[in-house]
Amino acid sequence: MKKKGFRKIDQSDIDHDFDQGDLGQKTATAFAFVIMAQIVANVVVILGTIFLARILGPENFGLMAMIATASSLLMVFENFGLYYVTVQRKDLSIEELNCLFWVNLAISCIIALLFFLAAPLIALYYKEPILEDMCHALSLAFLFRGAANQHTALLNRKMNHKKTSIATMIGAVCGTILAIILALLGAGVWSLVWRQVMDAFSRSTMIWIFSGWIPSWHRWSKDYIPALKVGGNLTFTRLMHYISQNYADILIGRVLGATSLGFYKLGFQVIFLPIQRVTEPISHVMIPMLSQMLDDTEQYRKAYLRAVSILFLIYSALGLFVVIHAPVIIDVIFGHEWIGAMTPMRYLAATMLVIGINSTSSWLFITQERTNEMLKWSVFLTLAIVFSISLGLPYGIDATALAFSLCVFAVSPFLYLYVGRKGPVKTQDFMWMIVSHLPLLLSFLTVQYVTMILYQGVDTWAQIGLSVVAGSTFLLLAYVFGPSRELILYLVYEIRHKLLNKQS
Repeated sequence: MKKKGFRKIDQSDIDHDFDQGDLGQKTATAFAFVIMAQIVANVVVILGTIFLARILGPENFGLMAMIATASSLLMVFENFGLYYVTVQRKDLSIEELNCLFWVNLAISCIIALLFFLAAPLIALYYKEPILEDMCHALSLAFLFRGAANQHTALLNRKMNHKKTSIATMIGAVCGTILAIILALLGAGVWSLVWRQVMDAFSRSTMIWIFSGWIPSWHRWSKDYIPALKVGGNLTFTRLMHYISQNYADILIGRVLGATSLGFYKLGFQVIFLPIQRVTEPISHVMIPMLSQMLDDTEQYRKAYLRAVSILFLIYSALGLFVVIHAPVIIDVIFGHEWIGAMTPMRYLAATMLVIGINSTSSWLFITQERTNEMLKWSVFLTLAIVFSISLGLPYGIDATALAFSLCVFAVSPFLYLYVGRKGPVKTQDFMWMIVSHLPLLLSFLTVQYVTMILYQGVDTWAQIGLSVVAGSTFLLLAYVFGPSRELILYLVYEIRHKLLNKQS
């Protein structure tokens, strides 16, 4: 925004015409702030979760997981896909942007009301009366997030990710601090409830302040219908994603109880929450950038493969580290009472070997205007995961986690075939990415396994120290092998010639 303070906006605040040099500069800067924000937010959230886990125990986390299953379902419809409509569309008028804001806000109000009214049914289903009051309080978070969705989209449309990243950090810090204070005062599960509400309120408040945009009222026009159709397509895709991720939570909570669900959910959150917190904001950078590269297919292909290769290596390294050192992570960080989460965490961590690639397929579907294909794939994936989890559930949470992981690995090659049959990025690009980095990942796995053998029988602090040293060898190994070394040198070049030059 060119002017400071709250105000109405003009067309120059919406249009984004970047030349390739300016786009590269803005993209590099956006990535830097997104990465910094996600590192800070993830560290705060993980450390806060560790601290709260020691105070509250598995049962309170299990209660929150029961609500999370229901609330995350409604979150699927929270923005109705209109965020990406604002970010991606080349021609966007002031009238349409204001209309999208009011549609978003109306949807959020309806969802908050539905969640409030559904509270007794949720409590009855899980046979936990306290869930009713918890749902009433959490309904506020829907209002806060909905009020800031289009403001966030406008900032990211202008590649102003610095401000949205700062807002994300502030939300995570405020929510976690409040939760810890309440937990120490004996608030129990309510510390987890108000953590989410405060996170949403703080982040939304900062987004409004940074944006400075005061929406105005505009009459509805039939010209806005195509935007709603695109949003609906994306929303039903997210619904399929929700079902595939939360089907196990619903059944475990109902069949095996809160403690077993707490074990499973801890492993799930430790693995997938950081992935979500990293991939989603990076998507907010990559999707508008790739949308402007469609006319240059080779540049599009290189930009996508570089970004995905980096995510693939980071997630794979973290996954292998957790698979090998899960006993130390559980016993030392979370406490011995959480030892039941060790096996599910290992199985879920293994999926990080492919999640780094799979989670970015939406970039290709959305930017290439293939959302119909995206929806079809999400339906297939959901059916496969539901079937696999149903097979594993009768045998306990360990078997359920194993079934989920095997399904993810089994469907991944079909995803690469499906998404690679059209567009600049082909199926062989995915396969070569995986094969080219296998020597690095196998070497890193060997180092972790040997380290695990060496620290058997030694004291706890020695185990921690050896694990950290073994994990840090990834950077050294990455520089040894050619494909990963090229990525490192590319990142160094980008930092030196785009970020540092801009500062100078």
